[in-house]
Amino acid sequence: MAEEKGKFIGIISDDRGTSKAGKDFRRVTFSIEIGDKYPRNGHFYTNDEKLIQTISNLRSDELISVKFNIDSKLFNGKSYTNLNAWQITI
Repeated sequence: MAEEKGKFIGIISDDRGTSKAGKDFRRVTFSIEIGDKYPRNGHFYTNDEKLIQTISNLRSDELISVKFNIDSKLFNGKSYTNLNAWQITI
C-alpha cells in the first residue's frame, strides 16, 4: 500500500467493455500532480464504481489523497506498472 497527495488534473480515460466471462466492466484512469518544487504526474486507475463516482465529481486542481497498490508485471521482456487506487480522500 502507498499514498500520494496532490492536485487532481483530470480523467485520462474511461474504458468500458465485457470480460471473457461475460461481465461488464469499467476502468477509469486519472491523473494527479504530485510535488511543489519539481511537480510530476501520477496516473492511477480504478474499477470501483464508488471511486469512479467520486472522481467524476472532482474539480481540476482540487487537492486529494490517493491510497493505492502498486502492481508490476514483466511481459515479453518489458515491465508494466499499474497504480491501482482503492481510496480517495478530498
